Amino acid sequence: MDMILAIGYRVRSVRGVQFRNYATTILKEYLIKGFAMDDERLKNLGGGNYFKELLDRIRDIRSSEKVFYRQILDLFSTSIDYDSKSEEARNFFATVQNKMHYAYSK
Repeated sequence: MDMILAIGYRVRSVRGVQFRNYATTILKEYLIKGFAMDDERLKNLGGGNYFKELLDRIRDIRSSEKVFYRQILDLFSTSIDYDSKSEEARNFFATVQNKMHYAYSK
């Protein structure tokens, strides 16, 4: 991969420019989002086993969200005046849940 990038960024042709534009787009997406996907390959060819792997990875991430939410619940429940049925506790957890959904969907 390192060699492909090194050569691709040195070639001075139309094809080299196309490669640099493509590579820059993919790298920028990866740096900003933390992942890059070939949408067309997944749509058209099904991506082979990659699609199943992608779904498994998403499920794994979602399960880590549940663990994180559970840790917040455990931490909040250790407070002295914790009452799970109080309006304040319900508002707190609703706010935390909304903020987590917002953060994960961004």
